[in-house]
Amino acid sequence: MVQPLDIKTQKFKKGLFGYKTIDVDGFVDSVYRAYDELFKEHAELKENNEKLNAALQENRLKMFDMENKIR
Repeated sequence: MVQPLDIKTQKFKKGLFGYKTIDVDGFVDSVYRAYDELFKEHAELKENNEKLNAALQENRLKMFDMENKIR
């Protein structure tokens, strides 16, 4: 997976006619910021999902125990 820092540090070679450095650098910065936000949000959602799955598993065990006590 591409890390946000990989985007920020990516360098481009200049061709025969080159490119407008300011345009490319500006684009790379905007992509970096957007990707960095998504990367952080993904990490938070993944952590939250793991917590919810653990709580779900715990509740399933509690329900199993309650069902066994009823029988």
